[in-house]
This record gives sequence, structure tokens and C-alpha cells, in this order.
Amino acid sequence: MGLKNKISIWQQNVNKSPTCQHNLLSSNKLTSMNIDVIALQEPAIINTSRSIAAREWISVYPTLHLNNPKKTQLLLLIQVQISMDSWNQLVKASTGLDSTTCTKR
Repeated sequence: MGLKNKISIWQQNVNKSPTCQHNLLSSNKLTSMNIDVIALQEPAIINTSRSIAAREWISVYPTLHLNNPKKTQLLLLIQVQISMDSWNQLVKASTGLDSTTCTKR
């Protein structure tokens, strides 16, 4: 599936809570609501320097995430049904706010 005419974005602050983030992603609530992009503020970063995700989502970390994972302020999760050819991460020296562009193809 390519990019739709409109995308739905869910934004939520999970306050670095693994429980909150896991419950949000594992409930399938957002998938059933046809959410295309999840913007998580203060994502839960686990010991592997990665965050909790589900197979329905592609994790897009800020450019400098691996320099100091605990300082990551934002994690984007993009629905796997959105073609990877239809979006790009714009590189910016940040642990918080990167940009993602979407184009209809």
C-alpha cells in the first residue's frame, strides 16, 4: 500500500514507561483506528538502546539516538503498510526532533 491522501497521526507522551508504551502498542487499538504514524514523546528505551515496538510498526529513531539513548525525546513509529519508498527521514543533529517527509507515489 502506498501513501494515502491523508495520514492519521497519534501523539502521546508515555513518560518513559515501558508498561504504558507496551499497552499502547500491543492493544491493536491504534491499528483498528487506522493510525498511520505514532509519535511517542519520552519513549521507553530498554537496555539494548532500543525501544518497545510491535511488528506492525517501523521504528524511526532520531539521528543521534545511539550517541545517548536515554536522552531520546521522540520516537516515530510508521505503519508497515506504508511503503518505505514513500517516506524519508531528514537527518538533523538531534536526539529529539527529526523530520520525516512523505510523498505520494
